[in-house]
Amino acid sequence: MLATIALLVGAFTTLAVLYLHLDAKAPDGALRDDRFASKVSPAPIASISSGPGEYYRTTLADGSSVLLDTDSLVTIAYTPQERRLRLIRGRARFEVVHEARPFKVAAGSGLVSARGTIFDVRLTAAGAAKVDLIQGAVDVSASMARTAPVRRLRAGQSTIIAQNAALMQISTTQSDTSWPDDLKEFQDIRVDQLMQEANRYHAVPLVTGDPTIAKLRVSGVFELRDSRKLCKRLARLFDIACDVEANQVSLRRKNVDPEKFSG
Repeated sequence: MLATIALLVGAFTTLAVLYLHLDAKAPDGALRDDRFASKVSPAPIASISSGPGEYYRTTLADGSSVLLDTDSLVTIAYTPQERRLRLIRGRARFEVVHEARPFKVAAGSGLVSARGTIFDVRLTAAGAAKVDLIQGAVDVSASMARTAPVRRLRAGQSTIIAQNAALMQISTTQSDTSWPDDLKEFQDIRVDQLMQEANRYHAVPLVTGDPTIAKLRVSGVFELRDSRKLCKRLARLFDIACDVEANQVSLRRKNVDPEKFSG
């Protein structure tokens, strides 16, 4: 009887210590921004994902964190030898806590290895993987083979792992690393490309049936998470019409001066 009581007391004590330990790992301010769904993962988990129009941030058992862009999926498998993840879909930002085990992210045909750093990985529609290093250093391999060529990135550099396992040259021109912000800056981008980027974030798409509007080019800072606001802003910029419907918003030429958009 005494042995049973001692075991129960020990179990409750262990649970209490574990609870306090997990609570201490919660990222500071994680619940203060309603754009992010946050979760603390005390042990290796199968996968994390975000839905359309959603950012999702999780803190892993080692204290590292993963921030998922819209409609993204990452699988996780920690072992005593390494911290292994794979980006299945979309884009993710990895903030890696330094420890003895390497932190490895597989994406496409390649592999990114780090120990303590911050970097983005994004899968493109063509099946390539874009790696942007924000802080620290990472090693990027063109394939999973041990003999694959490796490139070391420094902060501010990027590279692309092509679908055929070819590693492109290191570039100092990064893609958009400010993507967690609501406002994004674009330089000389086509309107249809801007719409494609915006439509990743919401279920009500922004469209146009006019190829002359699609080919217009624009620069500026835009809010992508509200297709209605973006439609109205583009309409003002180009003096065109914005039609708001329940299942989509669309850009079209006004009924006057149609030749304005013929070039």
